Amino acid sequence: MAEIENLFPEDIDDFMEDELLDEEEEEIVGFKVSPHFDIETGDFMMDGSGNIMTANEIDSYIQWCTAIIATDRGKSDSYTSDIGIDYDAVFSAVDREEGEMILESEISEALECDPYGRTEYVQHVESEWVGPDAINVSVEVVALDNELVTFNTTITR
Repeated sequence: MAEIENLFPEDIDDFMEDELLDEEEEEIVGFKVSPHFDIETGDFMMDGSGNIMTANEIDSYIQWCTAIIATDRGKSDSYTSDIGIDYDAVFSAVDREEGEMILESEISEALECDPYGRTEYVQHVESEWVGPDAINVSVEVVALDNELVTFNTTITR
């Protein structure tokens, strides 16, 4: 009689356990230092000797948050469609109140997708329209280790 050959390898259970362990072992990277980038000038900050300054962990996180909010989702070849804010939805809303609700939702989603696991949740977003195509935004984020991080930025269409 012919031996029946299994469709799956004999050690499939071991393989599946290894896969589950790999998924469980993924660690949150957390806060890290980075070069200090000045959003307003669009350049790295330099000290008196011409060396690029280093931002501390929280300032680096704030720089990342500001960059994410400043990115118009889907409009940059540098980022995937998961990164940024859908400005078209915000600025083409029926009224400013609806635009603010969309903006708050977009900011929360964008920041909570942090690949380093630094964002726990967005606690508060405050918007102030400074023109038909510009909004000052103040954001409070509860970050890793319950660190309350607050930052302000302006988004423009």
